[in-house]
Parts: sequence; structure tokens; C-alpha cells
Amino acid sequence: MALCIEYAQLGGEIGLALDLAAAVAQVTAVGQPYETRVERIRGVDFTVFARAPENLRTVYAGGLEHAEKVFYVYQHERYSYARMWALAAQCANRLRERGIRRGDRVGIALRNYPEWIAAFMGVTASGAVAVALNAWWSGDELLYGMDDSGLKLLFADRERTERLEHRSAGRGVEVVTVRHERRGLTTWERFIDGASTRMPEPDPHSLTPHFLTPHSFIPHSLTPHFLTPHSFIPHS
Repeated sequence: MALCIEYAQLGGEIGLALDLAAAVAQVTAVGQPYETRVERIRGVDFTVFARAPENLRTVYAGGLEHAEKVFYVYQHERYSYARMWALAAQCANRLRERGIRRGDRVGIALRNYPEWIAAFMGVTASGAVAVALNAWWSGDELLYGMDDSGLKLLFADRERTERLEHRSAGRGVEVVTVRHERRGLTTWERFIDGASTRMPEPDPHSLTPHFLTPHSFIPHSLTPHFLTPHSFIPHS
């Protein structure tokens, strides 16, 4: 009896696997939104999505199909797709005005505030490199990350600003404070105030979105990771 039950369970698992394989084959077939193809990358064949977006800006723009729907909730705050896109566009335009160009590093040292998302979207949509600094780091570790990555500008919340206080002077890095004020520093509100909500067009020479993150959050091995269309590779 137990053997029959085990065979029945095994048969169910095999059937489920076959159903899943058939479903994957259907949605990745030629002409489908998730169509896949084999592409050789650095001498290795990978299965990639044929219609993968060329950059993160395109990914973000896709959210506007749900413009007025809620995208992000923070406590009692609600952000629609359209509102987050607008905040990101303001951030991107201000970065351009600050002289931030393709490949320049912009740091984000925040807890999970809505501004983290807006800053990341704005930085990467503009063609710059978003450098995510571990919020658990000490002041010395944050400074190492800033220096090692070559930041031009940093978005920081109260805790991160306090850890960096009197340490980051003279490094040529503009610090924009998020959800707090600090004498001599620009707040997020002032930074984006009056900026255009129209997302700037991508640099034609920068079709690849950039995201730099400390590898395993270890300061002495800040390894750049670049997200390209080839990174959209199915797990299979």
C-alpha cells in the first residue's frame, strides 16, 4: 500500500514537471513576449530572452502601463508607478545638471525609504552607475566604499550622514540628505525641487544600465557588477 502511494506521488511530481515544461515552452516560443533564443556570450552559449529590454530605463517605463496603481508603500505613504517615475526623472535631470555623466558613480546609503528607489531609478536611467553602500557599515567602511568606487555624489539618510560627519570633507563628494537636514548639505527635497518630471533620453553610447554593489558586503572586495540585457537569462 505504501509503495502504491509512493508511486502515485512520484507520478504526480513527474506530471507536474511535464506540465511546467510545456508551459515554459509555450510562453518562450517564437513570437511570444518571453521568446528565448541561444546567444553566444564570451564564447559560451546562453539561453536569453529575445525581447529583453536594452536598459533599465525601458524596464521602468514599462511600469507606466499601471501608472495610477500603487507601486510602493512606506508606512502611511503611497507611491504610484507614475509618481515614482516622476521622482526618478527629477533625480535624473538634477544629476545631469550637476555634471553627472555616463559611467560616473553615484552612491546610495539609505534604509529602505521610497527615495532609495527613486534615486536608484534616476541614477541608472541617466546612464550613471548606482553604488549601493551597505547601511550596516561603520563610518570607516562607508568612507572606504566612497573612495574605492570613486563617488561623485551620495544620497544618505540621517544615520549614514552621522557616521560620515567630519570624515567625508575634502573628498569632492556632494552629499544629499534624505529625510533630515544637515547644515551645509542639500536635502532631497531641495535637490529635486523644480526639476523636470520628463525622464531624460538615454545617452546613445550608454545602452547598458549599471549597478555597482559591494560583493558579499565586504568592503575590501568592492567588485563592479554590470547588469546587461544578457543578464536576463532564464534560470533554466
